[in-house]
Amino acid sequence: MPARPRIACLISRLESCHQEHWLGAVEEAERLGLDLVTVVGRELAGGPGAPANPAYDLLDPAAFDGFLVWTTKLALDGGRAPVEALARRLTHRPTVSIESPLDGAATVTVDEEQGTYEVVRHLIDVHGARRIAFVRGLSTHSGGELRHRGYLRALRSAGLEPDPALITRLLTASSPMDVEGIRDVRRMLEEQPVPDAVVAASDSLAVGAASACLDAGLRVPEDVAVVGFDDFSNLDHFDLDHFDGGHLDGGRFECGRAESGVHPPVGGNPRTVRVKAAGLPLTTVRSPFRAVGAEAVRVLAGLLAGDPVPPERTLDCELVVRRSCGCVPAVPHLPDDTAVAAALRSTTGRKPVCPRNPRWAEDLVAALRAARDDGGRGLTAVAEELFRHSIHLGEASDPWGEVLAVLRAAAGDDAAAVRAVLDVEQSWRHLRRLVERQATVVRDVGQEIVSASPWQRCAEVLAEQLPRLGVDTCYVALYDDPQDGPHDGTGPGGGTAPSQARASLALAYERGRVAQPTPDDASFPASDLLPASRWAGLAGRSVVLLPLDATTTHLGYVLFALGPHSGAVYESLAHHLATGLHTSLLLQEQGRARGELEGRVRERTAELARANAELREQVAERLRAEEALAHQALHDSLTDLPNRRLLNDRLEVAAERVATGGAAVAVLFCDLDNFKWINDHLGHAAGDDLLRMFAQRLRRATGSRHLLARFGGDEFVVVATGPSTARDVVRLGEQVLASCAGAYPLQGRDVFVNVSVGATYAVSGRPTAEQLLSEADSALYLAKRRGRGVVALYDASLQTEIGRRVAVETGLHAALRHDALELLYQPKIDLATGRMRAVEALLRWRHPQQGLLPPRAFLDIAEESGLVVDIGTWVLRRACRDAQRWQRMSVDAPTVHVNLAARQLSDPRLLDVVDAALEDSGLDPRLLGVEVTESRLLADMAGTGAVLAQLAERGISVSLDDFGTGYSSLSWLQQLPVHEVKLDRSFICDIVENSHDQRIVRSVIDLAHVLDLVVVGEGIETPAQRQLLASAGCDFGQGYHLGRPMRPEALVQRLGLPRTGRVGAGLRLDGLAG
Repeated sequence: MPARPRIACLISRLESCHQEHWLGAVEEAERLGLDLVTVVGRELAGGPGAPANPAYDLLDPAAFDGFLVWTTKLALDGGRAPVEALARRLTHRPTVSIESPLDGAATVTVDEEQGTYEVVRHLIDVHGARRIAFVRGLSTHSGGELRHRGYLRALRSAGLEPDPALITRLLTASSPMDVEGIRDVRRMLEEQPVPDAVVAASDSLAVGAASACLDAGLRVPEDVAVVGFDDFSNLDHFDLDHFDGGHLDGGRFECGRAESGVHPPVGGNPRTVRVKAAGLPLTTVRSPFRAVGAEAVRVLAGLLAGDPVPPERTLDCELVVRRSCGCVPAVPHLPDDTAVAAALRSTTGRKPVCPRNPRWAEDLVAALRAARDDGGRGLTAVAEELFRHSIHLGEASDPWGEVLAVLRAAAGDDAAAVRAVLDVEQSWRHLRRLVERQATVVRDVGQEIVSASPWQRCAEVLAEQLPRLGVDTCYVALYDDPQDGPHDGTGPGGGTAPSQARASLALAYERGRVAQPTPDDASFPASDLLPASRWAGLAGRSVVLLPLDATTTHLGYVLFALGPHSGAVYESLAHHLATGLHTSLLLQEQGRARGELEGRVRERTAELARANAELREQVAERLRAEEALAHQALHDSLTDLPNRRLLNDRLEVAAERVATGGAAVAVLFCDLDNFKWINDHLGHAAGDDLLRMFAQRLRRATGSRHLLARFGGDEFVVVATGPSTARDVVRLGEQVLASCAGAYPLQGRDVFVNVSVGATYAVSGRPTAEQLLSEADSALYLAKRRGRGVVALYDASLQTEIGRRVAVETGLHAALRHDALELLYQPKIDLATGRMRAVEALLRWRHPQQGLLPPRAFLDIAEESGLVVDIGTWVLRRACRDAQRWQRMSVDAPTVHVNLAARQLSDPRLLDVVDAALEDSGLDPRLLGVEVTESRLLADMAGTGAVLAQLAERGISVSLDDFGTGYSSLSWLQQLPVHEVKLDRSFICDIVENSHDQRIVRSVIDLAHVLDLVVVGEGIETPAQRQLLASAGCDFGQGYHLGRPMRPEALVQRLGLPRTGRVGAGLRLDGLAG
């Protein structure tokens, strides 16, 4: 470790005003004998597509004596939470937070609120402004809120109430020409009366506001005064060619250029707002950028010396009055040389011009007075020395305009002095152009680095170019694992823990030459930043560390011993070096693979043969890649069949061939009927396996003559050329069914899959691909309507059927909204006693045109559309309400049974719906029963059984409807919560004449009774059927002979229930057929 204290400065960037802060800290650290390591990085926590900055993870608090944290700047780029997390790692070391407080750290801030207060009071007290607008800054900039508070305080202190219409919203982008920000300013300028003045939260925002004023036809400051904050401008903002009265005018901001000088119309795109080129001498509040950095170092030095944490240090801002507020700069009164020197110092404010020469102003005055004797050579020499020193310190250019203006005024009528000042102005402009060319040199160096290869050459090029930039010491360290670099392990991206990450030196450039590598350079802990031997050579020098990141890859970091005081140089070098290294590493990896291939070829062939073979291989590889990409773009990745895009292209060609009298074309739409069930119950992997196997069978069934494509999901399309008759098309569809329907091995068992096919064909006319696909899809719908597993051919009546189904679905929605659904109730009669024990709720739709419709007219459409769930909910609630009303009338009121559709049973909300219906109606759950068809239970025995079990636990009886139509057996019914089975009417209709049906019915009844199940016979239409079922032991019967479906009022009347009150027991319904 060096003998001098080592401190770290954490800052987001080095350019613009950040450079001023940083240089203030650098200069003060050098003056106090502190070694300063500046760590640069904008992202502490990472962001979309960007990694977290590994440089901060590398910091070992034990390796530094103290820390400077530029809290506001870091939070502006990455948010405050990551900054606070970083500060917690540093709490056991002295820490100073700059511009914003941090727990456990001393704080140095700027009184931005008071600065804004003073400039607003200047507008009020000096210029009489009353309607003063405020342009707010970024939402993440804490200083912007302080400046906003100063604005409000100044208004209220003058008895003015802030007008919300004159305060813009917070900006979300850093550009002063932000679209929403400029629009807010324009809207504000449209207020009547127009604001007297605009106060902006920064100078760049003031430039944008002035542009908006000029764009709206308002003069600055004649119509609207504009003031800013910061008083910082870099070379890109300053116009070297603008003169005013023969001398440069300081504090000038350029608003833009327009070739014709004509303003764009109001309401144009703010991102392209361009006003006539004009200098704007901006009245502003000068922020003590360098003084803040210097003060922070002094506070930290005190902490290192054992001083307690001091109270927050607040530095004052300075009001700089220029022309944009309406003030006319007074001609400086320069009665003597002492006054001239004082005026020169006042132009630069707190910014250091030449710290090594505190009498710089007096030297300039003395040289000016000697111009008559030496022809101005002395003044030029002194000024150029000051210019060069200012440039070396990274000074912005704007103070020198005012310095030269004072010299011009001090020259007076002395012709020799005037010529000397003009020579100095020319010299100054020349030196500034040299600085501008330095930026070009930086770009050229960056391009040299990026173009270098292999990666070792990047470091060599950097070493060759550093002297051009005045950098004499630089180290490039690369991580052993460049993919992720070090990471603290708390966020995404993985990587090695900082305490374990290692690095090696790719370049050690010391004192103007490349140093010989040492064994320590080959591998050292990355948290040390450099081997100990290298640190020894940096004693007494400030160091800048920047990460080398390329997209999401952490390559390493670069350290510079401070040379030129230009943050842009270091940031540009780090950026280009990272790009060059990353590119070189990629090229090296590609070169290694290519070299291995070429080596194998060289072992077997002569040199010419090797060259030819390599060329052929490269060409072939490129062709294969192009073919693969073309194939992927036009084929389904799962089945490798043509996709919808290729299908449309080929089908359009086939349709055009038909239109020109060519071969006929047929389109077959194939769909797997129970694919969703397989996906839901066996998983998507099984579904993918099924689709692949189905595609293979379909390819075998159709052969290579026809185009086969996957349309999407479980839908496939066959385009066949040649079939010219309906029979040919249907035969092809039947061939598909024969080959593709059947058992598929999935997850160790055979799963039966059915297929439906819809087909259409065109022999003549002008069909289109879209028309043919639509017709085939309509035919597929018809196939599914016919029971699935069939081939259906398109005809025009399908459109009528589709229109009918759409009308039914629309009407059902309206019926639910307008309560057009009704319930009829059909009795279930005890065949032994003739008493009614239960009723089944049967749904009807009172159609506005067609009258009362039975379920067969609409229920299948409701099931397919999913509307059956809402309808089923309505049925449950209405049936429970009716049953509760009957229960209040009589203790012998019948139980009500409700049918549950397939979609209801798979709806996870079913149990909640049932509970709500019972709770709302107050019905005893024992008076409610549900009926489920045997086919539904067989389709999903596990899932449906679980739902029925939970209903049975509530006391609700469960009935198995249409029993005997499936493949179930009574043996497994004892495993399910079923209370009764309903014999399907197909067994009852011929029971009197068919002795075989009689034996089946008796057997089923006997077995059901053994399992303690109640048996209900459906469809009893005659006395003989009833008598035969009663003699066979059937418990209950249901049918038109025993009772037709009836409205609730009719049921109450048939039962003899009073409108209110109770009825007597013993009511019989023998022979009720109404």
